[in-house]
Amino acid sequence: MNNKAIKLDVNLSTLIEKFFYVLGFVCTFNVITIKIGGIDLALANFIIIALICMMSVKNRFKITLSRQWIYIYILMILFVVSTMINIDYLNDLYLSYSIKRVFKIILLFLLFFLMKRDEFSELCKWRFFDGLKLSIFCQMILGLCQLILYQFFHIDLNFLLLETENEMLNIYQNEFRIAGFTGNHAFFGLLMVIGFFLEKKSWRKWMYILVLLVSTSRTAIVAFAISILIIVIYRYLHREARYNRNLKIKKETLILILVGIFLLLIIVMVEFNVVVKFFDGLTVTIEKFQKGILGNDSSANMHLRFYTEVPSMWKKLSIVQILFGTGTYATGYTFSNITGIYEWLDFWNPDTDIVTIIIGNGIVTFVIYCVVYCKSIINAIKNNEGKYASILLVAFIAGFGYLYIASTWTFLILLMTSLRKEEKHGK
Repeated sequence: MNNKAIKLDVNLSTLIEKFFYVLGFVCTFNVITIKIGGIDLALANFIIIALICMMSVKNRFKITLSRQWIYIYILMILFVVSTMINIDYLNDLYLSYSIKRVFKIILLFLLFFLMKRDEFSELCKWRFFDGLKLSIFCQMILGLCQLILYQFFHIDLNFLLLETENEMLNIYQNEFRIAGFTGNHAFFGLLMVIGFFLEKKSWRKWMYILVLLVSTSRTAIVAFAISILIIVIYRYLHREARYNRNLKIKKETLILILVGIFLLLIIVMVEFNVVVKFFDGLTVTIEKFQKGILGNDSSANMHLRFYTEVPSMWKKLSIVQILFGTGTYATGYTFSNITGIYEWLDFWNPDTDIVTIIIGNGIVTFVIYCVVYCKSIINAIKNNEGKYASILLVAFIAGFGYLYIASTWTFLILLMTSLRKEEKHGK
């Protein structure tokens, strides 16, 4: 390589690092899209395509495969297979959505295939999570602004900035819920949990917890609680292991934070006279929680039904469909045809990653999906990357209660946490 070629390669590498940072930042902003051919595409898609082009040039259009990522390769192939074998089964609308989803997945995995197990890939991972960390903090600020503007002035921030009047208004079951610019309060809640694990500063950690509770995302709150319980048990059983140091908070810092939050709440309540509103809202939240636990909540009932209908649905599917699914991101079609659930909707999917994959992609794909998550978590722990292990854990658990794979950033996190330089054994 001559000096000019080396300089070009260095400049390209620097540019790729910056684009990974941008990708981490924009991937959570689902409401900001660009319309092409009547299709709204999130900004992250364009960044991914740009990165694929740059990585292809950097690697001289060569793809390097690694044995360590064999299950990830298999997972991508299975997502494609699930749709291909059901071309004649799905109707035109579901097939089009399924093919679009498969195309997005292929783009993500193609970017992953272009990454090598070297220091540069690991550096790109750090840049991505730096961008994601900033993105989540911005989402938290936007969420708080949404709450304040709507509750006190009845102004919707999304309409004010984006001039849109659809689900982005954050109205769910006739109730306002903060969602930042994610377009969904469940996505927003999970991002607050991820922000908690990524953040090192104690005051920001507690801010994420506070905003998580305000978001009223039951899935994210429950997933967070379960994850913390698992982490505490793990740390107790492996006290000699260095795991997730970010959870350690000094006693003095904790006291100051709690006192500061208490004083801030007192000032806000006195200034805006919201004591009555606060307790009214608290009562509504408790009632909603009780309904969900006791089975009177329609959303909770439907989530439970998604799971209970699976065995009966298997009886009406072919063995091939049981093993490899009825189509990626097209599970709603099978549910409507067999159970009659939401049959009046043109397109939908169950609000749970687990059921969507089990029916849409089959038992084989679901097993590989679990293996990929487990191996990724174990590898993160082995490499002393507790925060990444925690993020993967909470994302997997949250998938039992909501359809997070509908968004690109959940797959991105799974793939990016797997990037690390290859360990050399021996001398």
